Amino acid sequence: MIELKNYSAWYSSDHENQALSGVDLLMDGGKAIVVGPNGSGKTTLFRSILGMVRENDGTAKIFGKNPTNIRSELKVSTNLPEVYRLISGSVGDIIEVYSDLKDSKSDAVYRLLRDFGLSDIVKRKIFNLSTGQQKMLCNLLAVSFHPDLVLLDEPFENLDQNRRYRYFNLLKSLDAAILLNTHELEIVKKLAEWYLYFMIQGKLYGKFKGSQIDDLYITRGEVAENISVWRTDFGTFSITQGEGSVKISGIRNLNSIFDEVV
Repeated sequence: MIELKNYSAWYSSDHENQALSGVDLLMDGGKAIVVGPNGSGKTTLFRSILGMVRENDGTAKIFGKNPTNIRSELKVSTNLPEVYRLISGSVGDIIEVYSDLKDSKSDAVYRLLRDFGLSDIVKRKIFNLSTGQQKMLCNLLAVSFHPDLVLLDEPFENLDQNRRYRYFNLLKSLDAAILLNTHELEIVKKLAEWYLYFMIQGKLYGKFKGSQIDDLYITRGEVAENISVWRTDFGTFSITQGEGSVKISGIRNLNSIFDEVV
């Protein structure tokens, strides 16, 4: 479904601000999580898969196609809000347009909105919604209309505990491949059977299993018996299993992960 080989991407045409560097990712079904600090390139990775990043190098394919042609691929969906903001009408208009585009019925979407306590947003425009309402709407649209592949960018951010719990259960029951990114390590523990990747400064490391998270450690330097080596602007770090300097699942804030490694 997704094939990236030595893929790099830049924010600008002068190639001075690199967002992704030499990413390799092969995904053919299943469910996976990409974990990394804010600004590590997770959202750019998803935009690249969807053909939304022009400045790039390397190989990128989705369902065997170049991402620039993905606009006609109805099997792929995402919760990236810019996809749904293209329509200037109400939430109900957005639902009906996507229902028509994907040759599907809209009933299930309205039922999900009711289940998540969002029936009152149907007549409102997406840019008039609160941050949490907008996130939840995009999350629900992403899993609607029978997709084969779903890309979820920080889907639990700005959600209350009840909606988080309900959405976790919805994802676990969804019959589709899912690639989800987050900066919250607690989410990995809740999705232990999913594959796990780490994204650090635009580089992708893995794959692991979510169930390994409590057994992974990070140590400064390149040590023997490592299972992954991260080369960063802050130095070189080794990922080991069973023992090491700092237990990854115990790190308080993933945005300061390297500050916690002595």
